[in-house]
Amino acid sequence: MKSQSLLNTAQLAAWLGISTRTVCLWAECSELPAVKMGRQWRFQREAIQQWLEQQPHIRI
Repeated sequence: MKSQSLLNTAQLAAWLGISTRTVCLWAECSELPAVKMGRQWRFQREAIQQWLEQQPHIRI
């Protein structure tokens, strides 16, 4: 993974229009494709784009 393609929790929450807590909960439950780096979650932009394409109920 390239560092510039990784999003932090706040960046992903802003992109999806949801709270950072929801992003963390979804990551913890494996609802979102995520990588835990230390105590923080990171999200690969391309993996999130693919995930969004598979979610018919989410419109961004």
